[in-house]
Amino acid sequence: MSAIRRMIAVSLSAMLLVAVAAPSRAEAADASTSSPVCDAAAELRERLEGVTEGLIDGRLAAVPHAADRASAWWTAHRTEFASAPSLDTLMRQLVTAAHHQRTRQAASLAVRLSAESFAWCPSAHSDSDALMLLDLAGMTGWLRGRGQALEWPAGVPAATDSLAAHLVVHRHPSSATRLRSAVAALLAAHEGPRGDVLPATRLLELIDQLEQVLR
Repeated sequence: MSAIRRMIAVSLSAMLLVAVAAPSRAEAADASTSSPVCDAAAELRERLEGVTEGLIDGRLAAVPHAADRASAWWTAHRTEFASAPSLDTLMRQLVTAAHHQRTRQAASLAVRLSAESFAWCPSAHSDSDALMLLDLAGMTGWLRGRGQALEWPAGVPAATDSLAAHLVVHRHPSSATRLRSAVAALLAAHEGPRGDVLPATRLLELIDQLEQVLR
């Protein structure tokens, strides 16, 4: 999580730390769905996240470095994935866009690659996967609010239901309601070059806080 988003979200931290119980259970769920391919896909998403976060947080100088970091990881690990040849072009486009100050295009490609990486892992998604998918939804919403033509990541409703159910099981229905409301507001937000990015920002802040507790 970036320093700026951590500062913005700090007011939510205390409430959510109380509201969510037993992080060890979430870790156990992660372990039950872990595999080499799933782990590698998650590592790639972590690197790609830096590209989009750099744009959203206004740290534009960090975008080329994040793109290079993601590209270097991809070069070293691409043979682990059957779909690698079809994604090589997207990765090259991402790096080129990042180094030519086309930061929105680079961020959009990073989100697209991250969303597609979920298809590489056939097992059921863990809590961490659900968090990352909703984080991608927030990034997608932010970019759509800035005029980028992006599809929503597949599985957003299922990820929302999964995390909300986790909160309800641990007797925190209000937090589940907040999560559902944040996702609903995101999907209903006005889009376009002058769209509304506030719902996306709010969901990203909430996911940052849930991520600290559930991981």
